[in-house]
Amino acid sequence: MDHIKTFSGSHYTALLATNRVLAYKVIDEALASGIEPEKILFSIVIPTIEQMNTDFTVHGNITLSQHYICSKVASEVTDRLLPLFSTGALLFSAPLLVIFTA
Repeated sequence: MDHIKTFSGSHYTALLATNRVLAYKVIDEALASGIEPEKILFSIVIPTIEQMNTDFTVHGNITLSQHYICSKVASEVTDRLLPLFSTGALLFSAPLLVIFTA
């Protein structure tokens, strides 16, 4: 679990510096270290978003550009990780069934 905290801290630091390249590199390194994509999303990416939101809205020590970069990178990383999930990846390519009721 300590390596998750290390990756999470590095990812957050990169986002604070608005360094997209480094933020993506941290995620690549987490994948290369054998951490499952699901764990990266739920233990690194989402907590980073939550921390950034708290720092922006509650503490006011994050700029709008930092918040934007965090959101943009999180969206792109999520799009990249979802197809790598061990379960549910086929759900995104399945036909959509919509049922309306009166």
